[in-house]
Amino acid sequence: MVYYLGRDVDVYITTESKIPLDNAIGVDLAVGSVHCQDEASATSVTLFANSIEDTGSVVFSRVSDLTGCDLSTTASDEDIGPFFGHITTQKIASGRKETTVSLTRKKKDVLWDLIYNGPCLAGEFEGSSDEAARMGARFGIGSGSVAGTGVIGMGTAFPSDITDTGGICYGYRVHVRLRDGDDGSVRGQIFTVPNCVITGHSVSVNPDGTSEETMEFTSSVMTTQNVSASAGKFDITQTVAGQF
Repeated sequence: MVYYLGRDVDVYITTESKIPLDNAIGVDLAVGSVHCQDEASATSVTLFANSIEDTGSVVFSRVSDLTGCDLSTTASDEDIGPFFGHITTQKIASGRKETTVSLTRKKKDVLWDLIYNGPCLAGEFEGSSDEAARMGARFGIGSGSVAGTGVIGMGTAFPSDITDTGGICYGYRVHVRLRDGDDGSVRGQIFTVPNCVITGHSVSVNPDGTSEETMEFTSSVMTTQNVSASAGKFDITQTVAGQF
């Protein structure tokens, strides 16, 4: 586990879609609903996660007012089988790695509350209007997301079945970039956690009256690191089916 103060890292939250048309996720704070939107409409809707079309799209999804970032990786045994001729399952020691990213920011609006709890706009949700009214956008883009017809996923399909026209677009992607001083021309190492789902959200109030909120992202897909610090490039390659 490693913990960074907000001043030490820049964090960007994106969807897993390579299509900019209607495959970003944001919230209409005036109405109080989650939308699956075109990147161009981000002026009318508060953006939560942009697409990974290119580096510029990722940069647009920076988390503001970040106070802390907790990165944690755990390993668990994986059951396989039973195979023909065997009556019990077999275990693979540390067969599956799980990465958790917990982000804490100063609470300034209800953006994260709505993303976690909903409601979602019925016409832009994968399920029924009743389900949209009680669910948030915890699973990112849905299986019906293709160019111009993006929808918010409800988490009932197998990840490798959730695709856009470019590839698998299940969940969110969290990019954690270390800061190298105040020189804007120098970019730090980037740690990328692909295909995350939102597994927790909490709000805390300190004795001095300051409110903070924490959102937790979890993924079992292999993480990547950009070791070329001077390049500052984000990993925007979609995950292949074999990773799930």
